[in-house]
Amino acid sequence: THETGPRSYLSRKSRSALEFELRTATDRVTERFGQRPMHFRAPNFSTSRDTLSVLEELGYRSDSSVLPGRFVRRWKVVPILDHRRAPRDPYHPSRTSPIVEGDFPILEIPVTSNPLIEGSPLGLGFVHDSGSEIAFRALASVTNQYAI
Repeated sequence: THETGPRSYLSRKSRSALEFELRTATDRVTERFGQRPMHFRAPNFSTSRDTLSVLEELGYRSDSSVLPGRFVRRWKVVPILDHRRAPRDPYHPSRTSPIVEGDFPILEIPVTSNPLIEGSPLGLGFVHDSGSEIAFRALASVTNQYAI
């Protein structure tokens, strides 16, 4: 199951746009469910230091917006997302980068990377496309301490 929480396309947004969208989404989730969300996951793993900073201001405790091994380029040339060096197990990020360990109060809980398709999550989409036997084989070869 997934914890209820806001989701928004965050890549390349200004801090003021992030603040507005995340505050609005957080308030709507709180109004609808009567409980303030504590965990966040950005779509397309598009987190940033500004995203984490805004989440901290809004009272979030954890985030799962990092996918170790993920590297995305626009037009196959311009890097826009690089999680290749991100830790694979939960950590506190630095204030300058969400993929470097540091002393930021929000706990980053990285999504489990698919060992058969680097940079892809080991999730239900993979199970659907590949079948349960291959998915179990992939899960068995995960080397991180936790599978999220």
